[in-house]
Amino acid sequence: MKKAYFYSLITFLTFIVSLTNIKAASVSGFSINSPLINGKVAMTTDGNTTINFTVNFVRTTSEYPTFLVKLVSDNGNFKNKDLTSIIQINSTEFGTGTTLSKTYSRDVAISNTYYPNATAVLLQYSINGNDWVFSTNAYQVQFCEPVTVSPSVVICPGSSTTLTASGADSYTWSPAEGLNTTTGATVVATPSVTTIYNVVGNKTNGCSSTKSDTVILWPFNISPDVTTCYGSPVKLVAKGPGVPGFVRTTYSWSPSDGLNTTTNDTVIANPSVTTTYTVTMKFLTCTITKSVTVTVAGVCGTSMEYPINLGTIRPCDMLSLSGNTTGFGNNYGSDKTNGQPSPDVFYKFKGSGIGSGNYSISTCSSSYSGADFDTYLHLLTSSGQWIISNNDACGSNTSEINVNLPGASFYIVVEGNNSSSGNYNLLLSRGGSCLRSGSDLSESESYNMEIKTQLVPNPATADDFRLVLANGLQKAANVAIYDSKGGLKKSIKNYDYDTPITTNDLENGIYFVTITDEFNTETKKLVVNK
Repeated sequence: MKKAYFYSLITFLTFIVSLTNIKAASVSGFSINSPLINGKVAMTTDGNTTINFTVNFVRTTSEYPTFLVKLVSDNGNFKNKDLTSIIQINSTEFGTGTTLSKTYSRDVAISNTYYPNATAVLLQYSINGNDWVFSTNAYQVQFCEPVTVSPSVVICPGSSTTLTASGADSYTWSPAEGLNTTTGATVVATPSVTTIYNVVGNKTNGCSSTKSDTVILWPFNISPDVTTCYGSPVKLVAKGPGVPGFVRTTYSWSPSDGLNTTTNDTVIANPSVTTTYTVTMKFLTCTITKSVTVTVAGVCGTSMEYPINLGTIRPCDMLSLSGNTTGFGNNYGSDKTNGQPSPDVFYKFKGSGIGSGNYSISTCSSSYSGADFDTYLHLLTSSGQWIISNNDACGSNTSEINVNLPGASFYIVVEGNNSSSGNYNLLLSRGGSCLRSGSDLSESESYNMEIKTQLVPNPATADDFRLVLANGLQKAANVAIYDSKGGLKKSIKNYDYDTPITTNDLENGIYFVTITDEFNTETKKLVVNK
């Protein structure tokens, strides 16, 4: 019955088109064969296709035509889509003749919403601004339901999950990485990183659509391998997911040699020899093992490559260090600017904050024991370039450097004048305000602080909530919201703190909000009770 109605409608439209064609040709001075668009379009409800139509002109005047083309429905729903702006045919396209056949190709969205219940679409055209004319041929349209896929999942690194698609006769999955096969309704995914898999579903009637399925890996990270010198401890950090007070990752480090603890996410390692440390992290059903190697190379203080690391010096900090130059090398000798042919000790420090600060570097004996030999001090840049030296600023045996420095890394060299060697006390201090805030923190400190985010309000009783960074550092981060079964419900890239996050699309219940910046991952429990 529907087919009979359709063919009757097409016959009626063809009759109308024949009349309007005659009228258009007689008014415009051009005769035109109706655009040819025979074919079949199988579309999803929001799909796109390419319409190709051929126009045959017979020129009967000395002018050249301009025309517009629209796409309309066959069922009386005459919403139109413009396929062209005004097309101007010029003389070179006709050449020396009076006829022209030209094919145009246009991408167009055909949706069941725009053309409800349509079985075909036709072209409607106007020449030189005259009456609109229907084409005598049409595209048959078949609207298709899109393919469906299983919901996105969160799995342990190294684990597998099954992805399932339905609604089509054949399926093609991509990318191939981590999949046991790329065809079929069901595939097994074992990705090495969080991956978005796309599946194209095709039906024998011509329908085709694409959907995505995301496999998210719970994040487990560890510090990169590090090289240090003998006697200089380093911080090693492992990070797994978790919600404080609800469920968290546990840690177990081995071997214990050189570690201050074996059960925290952060440990201080001070091995006497090169050591590879292994940490086992457990979260829910996940058990992940990762390793980091601490390479011990050289003795601290013997050179710029292996200095004694003093860390970051903040406003009002003061370090008093005892040392002995005997047995150290002569890396900053007489061949360097103001260098002496005597043993020397290297220190490294970094100025904190934005802007400069006043620093005092001294072996003077006003408030401590000073030195028992004639000391010589040098200050170098992070690349080893000489800045300033001093020999006898505060006595025949002691030296002092007072200098204003920016927030960067520097080296101090302590050595004896000429070939002197012995014991010394080195004082390094920085003046300035003793009240420190986020802007006074060094770059490395700021980046390595835990995120410590608050969810406000929690429970979320309104239509949105915000993430507030408790330590005041307004840094962008990536945010993911999971339901209690680990299903991803929302993902926000480069979230700007204090921006509202809507809960309109979340049902009441318990969720886990994971916040990840460049160095840290933190998970918070969120209760939605609207």
